[in-house]
Amino acid sequence: MKQNKMNKKPQTNTAPKSPAAKAANLRGVPAPKPAPKPKLPKGMEHDMKLLKAVFAIQNPSKNKACNDHAMSTIIGLAPDGCTVVRNKGNLLIRKGAATGPHPHYLAHMDQVHDYVPFMSLEVQGNVLVAFDGNDKQTGVGGDDKSGIYLALMMLHHLDHCTAVFVRDEEVGCQGSGVVPLEWFAHAAFVIQADRNNRTMDIIRSTNGMTCSSDAFFDAMLGLPICTAAKHSEAHGSVTDIGELASRGLHVSMVNISSGYHDPHSSRETVHMDELSIMLEVGRQAAALLGDQRWDHVPEDEYAQYRGYGKRSSYPSYGKPSYTGLEDEWTTGSGYMDINLDTDTVDIDAEREEIIHLLVTDHGFDREFDGLDQLDTPDLDDMLFEYEEAAHMDDENVLAYTEDGIR
Repeated sequence: MKQNKMNKKPQTNTAPKSPAAKAANLRGVPAPKPAPKPKLPKGMEHDMKLLKAVFAIQNPSKNKACNDHAMSTIIGLAPDGCTVVRNKGNLLIRKGAATGPHPHYLAHMDQVHDYVPFMSLEVQGNVLVAFDGNDKQTGVGGDDKSGIYLALMMLHHLDHCTAVFVRDEEVGCQGSGVVPLEWFAHAAFVIQADRNNRTMDIIRSTNGMTCSSDAFFDAMLGLPICTAAKHSEAHGSVTDIGELASRGLHVSMVNISSGYHDPHSSRETVHMDELSIMLEVGRQAAALLGDQRWDHVPEDEYAQYRGYGKRSSYPSYGKPSYTGLEDEWTTGSGYMDINLDTDTVDIDAEREEIIHLLVTDHGFDREFDGLDQLDTPDLDDMLFEYEEAAHMDDENVLAYTEDGIR
C-alpha cells in the first residue's frame, strides 16, 4: 500500500553549514543562526502545463530508445511552424528564418537518474519534487530538464530564436562533441541553463575553456534581472558550451544557474522562484542583447601547462553504437582532460582527503566531476552537505502540500 503523503514529515534544513556553524558544533556550543535567505526578484511567469510535460521526460544517458522518445516529446511541445532538424541523436528547433544574428539556447536531454516507473511530480510550496511509484523521493531531473524548459519557453515567447538539444552530456558531452557547428552560424550568443543553484551564477569558463568575451559577460551581469538577483561569475567543470568551445565555435557562450539543487542524487529538487529567474535571464538577454553577434575566440586555460604533462582522451564509459534517425552514428571521444606530472603539482593533504571521501563514499568521479577544478572550501562544503544528507531519516522528505501541479 502506498504511503499517505499527508503524513510525511517536513524535511529538515540540509543546506551546507557555514564554517562558523561547523566550528561551533565541534566545540559543543550553539551555532550562530544562519542569515535569512534574501528575497529574490520576481522572474518570468511559469507555464505549468509545459513545465509538467518537460519534467515528465525520462532519458537516462546512452539509451537510444529514451533519447528518441525525448526528442519526439520536445518536438511535440514546441510551437507550430518551427523548423526541426535531427542529426546523430541531437535536435535543432528554430522559430523564424535561418538568418541572424538571433538568440540560441542549448540544453542536454539526458539525465544521470535511472528510469523510474510511475514517477510523479509535485510542487510543494516553492519546490518541485519527484516521487517513484512507492512514494519515495527520487531525483526530479532538473539537470538538465531546467535547460529544456528554458529553451522551449523561449521558443514560445520569442519571435526569432533557435533551441539546440544534445544527447549524452552526462557521460562526456558526447552529443555536443558531434553536433554540427553550422547549427550556430546565426547565433547572437548561446545560453545554456545547466548550473546548480547553490548561488546565482553565470559561468563562462568550463572544460578548461574560456567561452565568452568580456563584453558579452559584462552585458549579461548588467541585465536588470541579474543585477537584482545578484548574479556573479563562477567557474564550471564540464558541460556542453565548453565542448563546443574546444571544437572552435567562435561565439560567446555562458551557462547560468537554473534552479536545481542536490544534482545527481535522489534528493534533487528544483526551486520554482529560481527557475523563474532563469527564464527571465533568457528573455532579457534576447530582448537586450540578441540583435548582434557577440564574437569570441575560445581560449584554452590550460595552454601554459602543455609542456608539463600529456594530453589524453577519455572514451566516456565505452563506445556503444546506435541507429540514428538519418544515419548510423557512434559516440564521440568525450571530455579531454590534462594530466599533469605529479611532481609539478603541490598536493595538499587535506584537500586530497576530501576528494578521496567524495569519490569513495559518495560516488563522485574525480575527472568527470571536475573535482580538481574546485577550490578546497567548496570541496569541503560539498563533502559536509553529502555526509549530512547520508544521515537523514528516509522519512524526512519535503512536506506534502496540496499545491501540486495542476
